[in-house]
Amino acid sequence: MSSEQVRLKMGLARCVLFLVLLALNAPAAEGRIAASGGQNDGECESIYLRYNQDHVMCRQHTSTCQPIAAGIEDSDKDKILAAHNRYRSQIATGNTTRLPPAANMMELEWDDDLARVAQAHANLCANQPSCSSCMRIEKFPIVGRTGCLIRTDNEDNNRDWEGCIGHMFDESGRLPDTGLISPIRTARGAESFTQLAWATTWRVGCGYVK
Repeated sequence: MSSEQVRLKMGLARCVLFLVLLALNAPAAEGRIAASGGQNDGECESIYLRYNQDHVMCRQHTSTCQPIAAGIEDSDKDKILAAHNRYRSQIATGNTTRLPPAANMMELEWDDDLARVAQAHANLCANQPSCSSCMRIEKFPIVGRTGCLIRTDNEDNNRDWEGCIGHMFDESGRLPDTGLISPIRTARGAESFTQLAWATTWRVGCGYVK
């Protein structure tokens, strides 16, 4: 392959962002998220600004972010829930290293409101961490975030959620020998696993962009 072909191949490479939001079992209200997302209509719902002036639903797109594919399909939801709950079941039954069984592990359920926030975050084409209040919605005061950023030159729209979530689970090998997950301090390099394994996490919503 010539140097010109290599440069061309690198120029075609794109980033794929899988973004996962998880809510702890502490619902604040049964309200639903506002229909408008701020980024689409140039306005920001005041409730988001009440939570944080830098809420992801109020951030503006940059000109460098031009996705060729975005959004979650129904088949994605099934894969995401199946993978999360399979790994959480392994943790609950003690079939993992470095972790004791978790008797109070909750089965995850899909939440469309969390997914809207996750998609708004993914649409920014940024994988930087966000504070919990930057992703908060009315019914979930505590929201955690994780995800995968993959660089690829494949033109297909293959969404490897299984691989992404499996990578989070593999971070369990970085936990300290005690196997305990502190609610305040997590092991360096195992932050995504902590989100996946938290027993009282019960809702999940995701976003995707390429």
